[in-house]
Amino acid sequence: MLRQLDTALWVNEVAFTLLGINFGNRMTCIQLADNTFWLHSPTCYDQTTHQQIKTKGQINYLVAPNLMHNLFIMDWKAYDAAAHVVAPARAKKVQPDILLETMCDETLDKTHDKTTEQKVIQGVDGEISCIPINGMPALQEYAFVHHASKTLILTDLAFNFGKEVTAWTRLLLMAYGAYNKFSPTFLIRALIKDKDAFSKSLKKIALQDFDRIIISHGRIIESNGKMVFNQAYKKYLEH
Repeated sequence: MLRQLDTALWVNEVAFTLLGINFGNRMTCIQLADNTFWLHSPTCYDQTTHQQIKTKGQINYLVAPNLMHNLFIMDWKAYDAAAHVVAPARAKKVQPDILLETMCDETLDKTHDKTTEQKVIQGVDGEISCIPINGMPALQEYAFVHHASKTLILTDLAFNFGKEVTAWTRLLLMAYGAYNKFSPTFLIRALIKDKDAFSKSLKKIALQDFDRIIISHGRIIESNGKMVFNQAYKKYLEH
């Protein structure tokens, strides 16, 4: 079921359980100026949500924002054959059947000194910007900024769970250092292999104009997102 956050911005929120923990999962849906839709991190396909979107406009982009959020993208592609699949260059290594239009060059993490410039996806230039999160080759995540709604869209770079979770989930999140706060988990921090490259990427994000932050797992930051982001990644932004 779609939930509207702004004029051209919706989310679809579903359950996603791993190791007995419901991390939840969130798809972000943006209606572009031509009335077509851009779907970030498609959730498990369901006909009701699909029809809700199609009553508003055609789906033109299906975006896998990192190497872990591509599971359902081809299920959506099966119902919208004309939609463009956009994913990290190495997505085929984890999902051989994916049909993609590469988001950015697969050497991003090897040549981070040349990739600090902001990237855009063909067809959404001026509406949605794409910023590679370098220094994490095992994840290869990309951040996005929807300019009209001043929304930063992240995937696994941060979690944001609070008292609404179960006791077991709370214990795990506390162990991962991500309970009751917007923060990267211990696992995400462990994936950083090049701190300089990672820091440069976060600094590019910090320069963007955003107020809201949407993440895939946990509560959305509805306002003061820039301040929350800067606090969560302070040590990297000061690096």
